[in-house]
Amino acid sequence: MEKMSVAEALQYLKAEILAQDWRLSPRRIETLTMAFEAIGREATGRQSLMQMLGMARATLEYISRHGNTILPGVFDFQKESLAHLVNLLEDPDLTAARQAEICQRAYERFESLKRKLASGGRD
Repeated sequence: MEKMSVAEALQYLKAEILAQDWRLSPRRIETLTMAFEAIGREATGRQSLMQMLGMARATLEYISRHGNTILPGVFDFQKESLAHLVNLLEDPDLTAARQAEICQRAYERFESLKRKLASGGRD
């Protein structure tokens, strides 16, 4: 795998957010992984960005393991986490408190999704 710049990673995340086809092919998974690696290099010392990246990576790993026959909520959360990553990287006006709030809300949704998956998809 070649390295991707943070700017390229951001462009790719934006394209994924807007993609009509939510199914992730092995190539798209590989490219998202490369984008996450680029963002990870940028995230050093930025707790909120690291936390959001961790949730996005975990969701991508789940999709990679289980294929495209998973609950729609998993894809929804993946798109949401990508949007949060873009926002955390691009919005210079986000305060540390607002970044923490964004991460906390995403974490609550992430935990809820994990519980739903553990219960077999039941509410």
